[in-house]
Amino acid sequence: MQPPAKTSTPTPANQQALEDWLLSIMAFRPETEGKPWTFYEEVDKYLGPWGEDGYPIAYGRKYCILFSTDQELDANPAGKAWIHRTLILLQVALKDFILQRYREGTLGSLTEVEFRKAAFDSHPTAYTEGGLAMVSMLSVGLTLHVAGIPWREYLPWSKNFGATWYQVVVTGGMVVPRDIAILFTLTSGPAHSGIFARAMAMDRERNATEMALGTGMFNARSAIAAGRCDNVMLLDRFRRTLTIMQMPNESLATAARMLIATIDARRAYVQARYQREIKVDPSLYEIYKLFDPRGL
Repeated sequence: MQPPAKTSTPTPANQQALEDWLLSIMAFRPETEGKPWTFYEEVDKYLGPWGEDGYPIAYGRKYCILFSTDQELDANPAGKAWIHRTLILLQVALKDFILQRYREGTLGSLTEVEFRKAAFDSHPTAYTEGGLAMVSMLSVGLTLHVAGIPWREYLPWSKNFGATWYQVVVTGGMVVPRDIAILFTLTSGPAHSGIFARAMAMDRERNATEMALGTGMFNARSAIAAGRCDNVMLLDRFRRTLTIMQMPNESLATAARMLIATIDARRAYVQARYQREIKVDPSLYEIYKLFDPRGL
């Protein structure tokens, strides 16, 4: 299978041919068995080539190899699932970017700098939607191991220094935002509900507790709506905890109902997204079945 020339007229047939080719070289396809980094090699040849210093080879291919062959990640079910899904999401983002430039008739003038920016801009979303939040909850050590793999990029003289630190900050904000800690406290079960009940029984702490609870639900609603907790089992646990909690006043009860509505809407979105992604890569079904069976 060959793609149309990048400067060719973007007819519907050519657009379809380009998408079919891009899909055929993505990770975990028969044509790329054992070499999920093939996508970066072929894209570099097609768009450049930009050589050993260009993003596809210097970063995409390099870290695809390092992550996909990492023994510690491969030995951990959550880590292995995260790698599989994240590689797909990273490559899907680049596929969509390439197709968009082709439709606009600007693919032929695409520079390595533009391609690099588009790639780095897609990293935080791919990492988090790939399940990094679940990895971080299951194993802090594994999360640190993931962050340490591209350690050379954190050095000031790295070509990717700025972009790497930017993605760390953005990804960190998406995976473990400060305010979401309150939400995880609420989801820990009846023991914490009891803590709140006892605290509210004490006059000197009542106002502070109610304010923290209200703020926590507001921030939780924002975090869930933004996709920072996209796991159906996790969303169900949030919902169940909220339904059994006794709210101290009608204002907080209203906030809880609004949060439940947000959870329900996001749950439906996540389920629909799983189905879309499974259509792109059917092998994702087994991963979702293992780590988020309620989403299927």
